[in-house]
Amino acid sequence: ILLLRKHFDTTLIEMSSGKYPAKELKAVFSKYKEIFPAINPWQEVRVEPTAHTCNYMDYLRQRTGNLSIDGKIFEGAQEACILSTLSRGKIKVYVNDNKIIRLREFHSDGTVEVFSLDERQNIVFREVYYEDNLLARYYMNDTGVVSAGFICGEDGKIKNYFYRMRNGDVVYSDTLLEHNVVFLNDVLSDGDVIISDVRYYDDVLGQIKHSVRKIHVWHEIAINQYTGSGINPEYKTLTDPVYPLAKNDRIIVFTEDAKKEYSESFPHLKNNFMVIPYGITIKETIDGISRDKNLVISIGRLQSQKQKMVDDQIRAFGLFYTTHPDARLNIFGQGNDTEKLKRLVKELRLDAVVQFSGFAHDVDKEFQRAGMMIFSSRYETFGLTILESLSNGTPVVSYDVRF
Repeated sequence: ILLLRKHFDTTLIEMSSGKYPAKELKAVFSKYKEIFPAINPWQEVRVEPTAHTCNYMDYLRQRTGNLSIDGKIFEGAQEACILSTLSRGKIKVYVNDNKIIRLREFHSDGTVEVFSLDERQNIVFREVYYEDNLLARYYMNDTGVVSAGFICGEDGKIKNYFYRMRNGDVVYSDTLLEHNVVFLNDVLSDGDVIISDVRYYDDVLGQIKHSVRKIHVWHEIAINQYTGSGINPEYKTLTDPVYPLAKNDRIIVFTEDAKKEYSESFPHLKNNFMVIPYGITIKETIDGISRDKNLVISIGRLQSQKQKMVDDQIRAFGLFYTTHPDARLNIFGQGNDTEKLKRLVKELRLDAVVQFSGFAHDVDKEFQRAGMMIFSSRYETFGLTILESLSNGTPVVSYDVRF
């Protein structure tokens, strides 16, 4: 954060993973807006906050012809209000706490339009459906003008993408890759810095026409994690000698071991690699928490047995338990292998001393309660859980793995 504040006037934050629920995304964005301005380049920056022309009330007045409509019509509505439109269709207005949360317009030809609203009750994008098939999606900028979107064919697959350039021209693209290249070439300028940790964007950034500095963050393993040889498929674009990587572009890795291995595997990139190690704040002791020397904990994803090897944790604990009968293992985490691991616990007759506790809401408390943490990954780019444990004063038992 200090680095960004010092060197950049504006920071673009892009989070598109379904992993984060809406309330968490809202908290993340509100946190960053207090530190530096965050912009959405899909939307034009408004000069005046009143410039928006796509408020839901404006839309309802336009479609129903009822200029007297005001917010009071929705007071007391539990779920939805039905309004008739000028075109003999109807609008279903979904309401929560007297506020519109979604609009759905049913047209006489069978098509349905769905409108999503932001916190200011402005329409930010609309979708068009026919018999549950998505036909198109249109994103709107802060002045109510369509800024980007896509159109689907009869088979429901996206036929083409479109993007409104800053000069007003609309450009159509056949693929998402072409679409993103058009978008970035429009919003970037010479001298900009791009920080990317998504391998999909390597192809996109390789087609930027501006003189920008590219910083690629490698948070996965580029060389086969089992054999230590062979390039993992998602890294083939960036490691290809023909990829346009300039001398002052950088590839960020987390350890000197990773830099050494990758420099040997990709000698043409050895001057591009740079180490920025993970860091973590030493945690303060939490009042009221006492450490139990007999408690062993594990925190991580309960899937991909070839990587996380949680079954190894359980078997190792079983051996440990034979000489330490007061020991207990508490496993935090969720994943597809949970039931399989529970069956293993029963097979080893460890039901009474091994507990599955699901998601840990306060990991610092769990670390400070434990006598040790066990970490059984066969490979990691860097096991951040180890740092989290040590920062709470909790020793770690781990495999010695690459990086």
